[in-house]
Amino acid sequence: MHEIADIACNFTSDRFDNDLDEVIDRAIANHITKFGLICSRLRDIDKLLEIYNRYSKNMFFTIGVHPHHANEINAEYLEKLKEVINKNNPHAIGETGLDFFRNLSTYEEQVYAFEEQIKIAIDTNKPLFLHQRDSHEDFIKVLRKYSSDISKAVVHCFTGTQSQLDD
Repeated sequence: MHEIADIACNFTSDRFDNDLDEVIDRAIANHITKFGLICSRLRDIDKLLEIYNRYSKNMFFTIGVHPHHANEINAEYLEKLKEVINKNNPHAIGETGLDFFRNLSTYEEQVYAFEEQIKIAIDTNKPLFLHQRDSHEDFIKVLRKYSSDISKAVVHCFTGTQSQLDD
């Protein structure tokens, strides 16, 4: 059987507090050998690093702010984010992007957070871990603005058409 990687594990969620070891053991038993441990906001960092350190041979991790939490970002938050990234050397920056499905953060907050995290990825030469939901035109517009400087990226959440996928 082939080995499988799950690139978007939200193991810092409280839903895994009681059975994370069992969940990971079952996944490994079913040939899932790599896990992307995803950060959605700074308050997840301690828990994320604890999980990563316990399972580092099976995991890679990101540090970033999900579009739902873009409303938490201000200048002080960005400095702390950069500090945490520089200290912990994540494998990618994110989860970042735009999500206009739920709009838990405003349009302006999401675009600002997305652009600032792209700049961090460029400055640190890290790949981006991207999220795009019901926001194709604005998502592509922001990415194109920085595309010549972005080293690598993966889009793990995508809603759209084949034509949008081709973009």
